[in-house]
Amino acid sequence: HHREQLKEEINGRAPSMLEDFEFQELAEVRLYYPHGYHGVDKEGQPVYIERLGNTHPGKLMNVTTIDRYLKYHVQEFEKALNEKFPACSVATKRRICSTTSILDVQGLVMMSLTEELNAEKLRYIQLQRRLNGVSKGEEDETMITCLMSSLDDV
Repeated sequence: HHREQLKEEINGRAPSMLEDFEFQELAEVRLYYPHGYHGVDKEGQPVYIERLGNTHPGKLMNVTTIDRYLKYHVQEFEKALNEKFPACSVATKRRICSTTSILDVQGLVMMSLTEELNAEKLRYIQLQRRLNGVSKGEEDETMITCLMSSLDDV
């Protein structure tokens, strides 16, 4: 019964406006903004990791634009809703509609306050604000658990 309910939810969704969007610069983006899903937590929720201390906003903006990155972000969120959550729900035999996000901040505290770095931080803050604005529209349906971590603490 649960599996049928998930199929109905997936099939009932409106088609994405981003289905044809191809984020060809993903490999380069991941060099300057390391992020992605990595397995599941003990509750069976997908785990999403961002390595913020290894982020280089200036270099990131040289390989993509904020608008293209936002489209990619929305597309990845849709994949989580349409693929990851249903797969995790089937595996755990209960509805999974949330992720655990780990923000690895190792390296952020050690940054110096040069003008160039401040410009990069500003670009990163602008990107995060835009991403948060996009994600907030989905918060009613999806809860995101966020953990901040530094590998020095592990």
